[in-house]
Order: sequence, then structure tokens, then C-alpha cells
Amino acid sequence: MSEGRGKGKISAMEAARAIIQGVENHRQEIYVGKAGLIPLLARVSPSLIGAIMKTG
Repeated sequence: MSEGRGKGKISAMEAARAIIQGVENHRQEIYVGKAGLIPLLARVSPSLIGAIMKTG
């Protein structure tokens, strides 16, 4: 499923830290790693983010 997607990965520990920090800060949505760009892209170009989410 993730074959060929070796660039830009974060460790499980980094993901856990981001999630814990988000929970501690009472965030309703928590984006880990590069996923933090999703809200910005969705505002700038909803059709682009839709295409990215469909194709991966």
C-alpha cells in the first residue's frame, strides 16, 4: 500500500508526539506531518486537494 512512498515519512514517535500535543491543546482536528498543509490547500484550491486525496 505504501510501496514507493519512502520520502518524507515521520516516525511513530513523532506522530504520537503531535497527537498528544494536539490533545493537550484541545484541538478539534490534528494533522500530523505534511498533512498539516491540508487545511491551507483546501482553502486555496479545493479542487486540487480533492484530486490529491483521490489519487494519493
